Amino acid sequence: MNHARKHFVQFVQVTDFLTVSSMHECIACWKCVEACPRGVLGKVNFLWHKHAKLSNPGNCIGCGKCAAVCPQSIFSLNKKTR
Repeated sequence: MNHARKHFVQFVQVTDFLTVSSMHECIACWKCVEACPRGVLGKVNFLWHKHAKLSNPGNCIGCGKCAAVCPQSIFSLNKKTR
């Protein structure tokens, strides 16, 4: 019997402009948090539990800075523009 775990990534559209894959892939480098000019992203920063989180998704303007700096490619931009 094969006991290997299969990993499925679920993509979720969180704003009109942004789709996020599983935050379980986040390595907590915080580059996206620092790059976001509107405070859309925040941190979950416990000793054993660290990843980016969506703090203010309504503030997203679709600038793409989070997607550009994420080494794990967690963020992707939707085609809608303002």
